[in-house]
Amino acid sequence: MSSTTTATVVVPVNPASSTDVDEQAADHARGVFHDFEDHRFFYHDVQIDEHCEGDAVVALDSKAGEERVVKRMERTTKERVNNLEEVLEAAEQEGTVEKAAQSRDLFSAAHRLGAYHYPEAGYLFDGCNWAYGSPILNREHLDKIIEHHDEDLYLVDLRLTY
Repeated sequence: MSSTTTATVVVPVNPASSTDVDEQAADHARGVFHDFEDHRFFYHDVQIDEHCEGDAVVALDSKAGEERVVKRMERTTKERVNNLEEVLEAAEQEGTVEKAAQSRDLFSAAHRLGAYHYPEAGYLFDGCNWAYGSPILNREHLDKIIEHHDEDLYLVDLRLTY
């Protein structure tokens, strides 16, 4: 049985290239997740998300790009806060460190919180080699990507099936 999730990847594009900007961005973004095949994940389908709001490929410095970043950051923050609250609640319910160490609820909540190092758990990803393939968890991370790239940056919405 397969599962599907969506992700938005920040990728650099060379506008001077003879290849279409959208095509360059899409190919680069798909490559971010194909690289995970060698690690923990196997994606048997990585496609441009044709069902996203607006265009699947947008310039990061555009109004649509900024709106997409804000939505992804809000979604990521909300989910991370919810998962952290679950960890804290599960730890409080156990009462002692020894009981907490044996708690399945605490283990599950901590696993969900820690899953932000992997593609299934994030919404905005670094495809620019600063921290290649990692989730972008805050604006500071995104600002470092922007600061370290001379190329134009684009956002690409992907649909991942694994």
